[in-house]
Amino acid sequence: MSLPSFFQRAPDPHDPLPFVVGLPPSAKTLRFFRRQVSPPPLPPAPTDGERAYLCAHIPKCGGKTFNSILLRNFTTAYYREESLDATYKYPAARIKEILQRRFTLRAVSSHRLTFDLPWAATTRPILGLTFVRDPVERTLSEYFFQRQHPGIATPAKSLSADDYVARHLPRIKNFQSVFLGSGRPASVAAVTQLLDQGWAHVFPLERFEEAMLCLERAYPADFRDASFKIHNQASRDAGVLPSTREIILAHSPLDLALVALAHRHLDQFLDRLMPSVESRQSALAGLRRRNAQRSSGTPEKQLLADA
Repeated sequence: MSLPSFFQRAPDPHDPLPFVVGLPPSAKTLRFFRRQVSPPPLPPAPTDGERAYLCAHIPKCGGKTFNSILLRNFTTAYYREESLDATYKYPAARIKEILQRRFTLRAVSSHRLTFDLPWAATTRPILGLTFVRDPVERTLSEYFFQRQHPGIATPAKSLSADDYVARHLPRIKNFQSVFLGSGRPASVAAVTQLLDQGWAHVFPLERFEEAMLCLERAYPADFRDASFKIHNQASRDAGVLPSTREIILAHSPLDLALVALAHRHLDQFLDRLMPSVESRQSALAGLRRRNAQRSSGTPEKQLLADA
C-alpha cells in the first residue's frame, strides 16, 4: 500500500509549530521534520472585554457544570480540553504561547491548567478561575464517580470507600492545593496575593450560586447568563466510616485553609458587588428561578430575556 506524498496532522491548539510527516519521492524511509510556520500576527492590545478566562478544573469540583456555563456564554471562543493524561500540567510559558497563537480564545477549561499562569507576561489580560470544596466531599465524590463510570478501569470498582481512601492517601493528601500549585502545594499566602491583585478568583463549590451571581455582576459583558443545571453528579450507593472522613481531614490541612480562603474571598466579593442583603437575596432568587427554568427545559431565548 503506497503512502500519500504527505500527511499533515490535524491542527493542535497546544502546539505552536505543528509537525508534518513527509515522504519525499526520493526518500526510502519515513522522515519527520518540523515545518517552519510563522506565528500569526498579534491583534491590537485587547480591551478589558477581551480578557481570557482560564479555569483550572480541579477534578470533582463542579467543573462540568461550570463548563456548560462557559460554553453558553463564549460559544466558539470557548475551548474545553478532555485530558487523556491529566497528570501533565501546562507551565506558564506554554499557556503564553497558546494565547498568542489562538488569540480568538476567550475561555479555556482543563484539568491541565493550574495557577502556574503567565499572570503579567501576556499582551492580553487573563483571569484565573477555580472552584474548591470540602476535601472529604471531593474525595468521596471522586470515588463514587469512578465506581459508577462505565468507561473507567479503576480500583474504586472493587474497593470500598474506606479501602480506596487508605490505598490512595498519598494522592489524596492536600490534593487541591497540590493541583493548583502544579505538583507543589500552593501556599495560601501566594493564592491570597493573586486574589488581592485581581488576577484570580477561587470560589467554594458549596456556594456555587453566589459565585455565579458575582461573575454576572462583575463581568456582565462576558457572563450574561450564568444560570445552570447540575451535571455529572454521581449517586452514593455505599456508606463511609466516620474514621475514613477523619483520615481525609487529617491529611488535608492545606486544602482546608484553601477552602476557608475561598469563602472569605466570596464574602468580600459579594460585599463589594451587592452590599445590601436585600439586593443579594433578590438576585439570588432570580438566579434560582432561572436555574429551575433551565432544568425544566425553558427555551434559551426566554432564559436570556430573563437574565
